[in-house]
Amino acid sequence: MEIDLLNSERRYYELYHVYEDKVLDDEVVKFIGVFSSTQNAWKVIKMLRCQPGFCDHSQKCFKLSRIISIDDYEWKEGFCTVEEAFEYQRKIGMSRRLFYRLDHRHIFSNCEETMHIGTFSSYENADKVIDELVNQPGFELFPRSCFIITKVEVDDYLWKNGFISTQAGDKEIK
Repeated sequence: MEIDLLNSERRYYELYHVYEDKVLDDEVVKFIGVFSSTQNAWKVIKMLRCQPGFCDHSQKCFKLSRIISIDDYEWKEGFCTVEEAFEYQRKIGMSRRLFYRLDHRHIFSNCEETMHIGTFSSYENADKVIDELVNQPGFELFPRSCFIITKVEVDDYLWKNGFISTQAGDKEIK
């Protein structure tokens, strides 16, 4: 019943793995995936917590965050609420299971920095935001290729085989 209630309310959750790297003296954040329920995210946490890299850290390093809206990003007006995004997707026949995550990745002080910009209902919407941000302060210091659009399917996840830590950052085991 609770899973049905969550789905009917159209809630989605992002799962992250976050830990403090004592060598780099910095926080390391890994995006794991988007889930339609906390139960689905918990199933993935149970699978990942024994994988290489993840097993070296407390289970408390897994963080779950509710996505408030789709097609919203910081410092802009005119965003789309979750309900509006679903209505748009329904009109054009899109699946509610596919989103596009926009991040900006760059090297700062020999460390890779990743900034999550937003979650979007289409690749085109994410690409339009890149056009708006590429010349803004801070972003203009880096090439357009630092913007990364990742197709995300709900209830699928990344880092399935764990990770290894390197000086250049954590690398997914393929």
